[in-house]
Amino acid sequence: MTVLTNVFGTENPALHALLLETKMLAPEGYRLFAKIMQFLARSKVPGDFVEVGCERGRTSCFLQEHILRLFPEKTLHVFDSFTGLPPEEPGERYNAPTKGMMSVPLSLFYETFALCKLPLPHIHAGWFRDTLPVSLPSNICFAFLDGDMMSSMRISLQEVIPRLADGGICAIHDYRISPVWDEGVRRACDEYFRQELPMADAMAIFQIRNGAVQPLPKEVITV
Repeated sequence: MTVLTNVFGTENPALHALLLETKMLAPEGYRLFAKIMQFLARSKVPGDFVEVGCERGRTSCFLQEHILRLFPEKTLHVFDSFTGLPPEEPGERYNAPTKGMMSVPLSLFYETFALCKLPLPHIHAGWFRDTLPVSLPSNICFAFLDGDMMSSMRISLQEVIPRLADGGICAIHDYRISPVWDEGVRRACDEYFRQELPMADAMAIFQIRNGAVQPLPKEVITV
């Protein structure tokens, strides 16, 4: 168990094997998430956990494992179309058609959780514009946003950030400029926040304090 914890921050052998197969996050990213969750537990930040864009559920399993151990009273909510990316909207420019890309059926998400022997989270299937406004918890302590596209990230920020509890933490995947996505995620973030966001492990990751974006405490960033 010690070896597994040192690599990704998980004590679940099946999940460890799945994480070795993915390039979603580097091991440092998962260890950072583990430290964030320990910090949130110590700080007693209110609210539930949210993952917007979950694909086959490997990161969802990682979050669920830690929630069960550290926050038995809290819930994980995951959002995905499970039919791939939507078509690009006016103003979005990509190097390949987006419609249907990254399609992962809901059955594969179920399979991942069964393999890791973890209980399913609350699953909200559909386009973000339809599910986020009506299904997000009113109070969020941690959110991982992985919308890939400018339009998806725009609605994610509009709906998630106002619901972050004071002291809550948000991580945004693909914030670093990518030629594949034509800076779509970055442009959505610039539009919403109008400032440079703190980064760690190629993600934008920050805490909300008194309604303002703040870097993570130093005790969390050191992984």
